[in-house]
Amino acid sequence: MSVQSLFFLGSPDGLVAHFLSGPLDDFERWYAAWLAEEPGFLDDRGPEVIREVRQGGRDALASASTRVPSVVDEVLSWYYGLFTDVQLPPDAWVRAGVSMIRRDEFFKLERALVDRGLIDAADLVTFILKGRPVLRDAEVQPYVESDPLSPPSLAFWTQEEVERLHDLLGGLGEAERLVLDPGWGALPALLDAVSAARERRTGVVVVTG
Repeated sequence: MSVQSLFFLGSPDGLVAHFLSGPLDDFERWYAAWLAEEPGFLDDRGPEVIREVRQGGRDALASASTRVPSVVDEVLSWYYGLFTDVQLPPDAWVRAGVSMIRRDEFFKLERALVDRGLIDAADLVTFILKGRPVLRDAEVQPYVESDPLSPPSLAFWTQEEVERLHDLLGGLGEAERLVLDPGWGALPALLDAVSAARERRTGVVVVTG
């Protein structure tokens, strides 16, 4: 089965505020239950990190993200890759567009954007392909890549970055869009997500797996 990307509405800062406002006590119990049922399947430091973040908020998440980056990336990937679908109410986890797009379509779009000199847009698409860490410098401590048995990779755009994508790509004509995306797949899905997020004045979360 091909790897696909899905877009959801996040928070203006991308996903941090969305995550921190979620049912983290329920998530901690859910995560611990998985550990009990499948020892070794998840990092056993996860519940401790969730508890720290639940109690300490953004500062605790930032500290954990630099101290144990792989744990934070796994915790967030499981939260957004599975927990949100089965535990959050529909109005708390909203699709930004309906398309499920194969990740290889975003590889093609990234290359096309670079070729056309749209480097800022290409950089934001790259997050879909490589994942994006929260509250740490991605150049120094990049997102910890998933292996085939790991949860989906995670990326996000802030509200400011959504506006940037709109400015860079939203005004392109049909001919220009076809040059960037001849298969008419990745770019329309991206623009649909951008449009939905602009309407709600928020950011976008991208789950790929």
